[in-house]
Amino acid sequence: MRRDVINLPLSAVLLATWLLLNGSLAVGHVVFGLALGLCLPWLLARFRPPRTTRVRHPLLAIKLAWIFAGDILLANLQVARLVMFKARSLRPELIYVPLDTDDPTVTVVLSAMITLTPGTVTLEADAGSRRLIVHVLHTTDPLSVITDIKTRYEQPLKEIFGC
Repeated sequence: MRRDVINLPLSAVLLATWLLLNGSLAVGHVVFGLALGLCLPWLLARFRPPRTTRVRHPLLAIKLAWIFAGDILLANLQVARLVMFKARSLRPELIYVPLDTDDPTVTVVLSAMITLTPGTVTLEADAGSRRLIVHVLHTTDPLSVITDIKTRYEQPLKEIFGC
């Protein structure tokens, strides 16, 4: 087994996840969890991309995480209000968001953040063509959605990953 394939933090997370899912510390569960934790990273190593992208500004990443958590909370409230009281007046829209980077890590993290935010889903993320296709549950101003995504998430992500 190559040294770069062994990923002890990932193995520990897989073991802990297995034990939490089973709700048991029985010897069989621990042994099987250890086997999963050690074998899965080794078996799936060839599918992992090379580690070319690194977090360059961890404090900015923490700040972005706080902003994102607040945005998720606010979006939950907005979506609940829209669905309960204004369902008939919803104006869904497909929005093409141009990206300022072709970095695949920024593109994937950005698309995941959009999808995790209630009321929006990334339908297509393509770093090569530098665009996202985003479905928005309700908007009257697609340009403001694009501006929000780019200023609140894309710009900080580019700084975090040094793009």
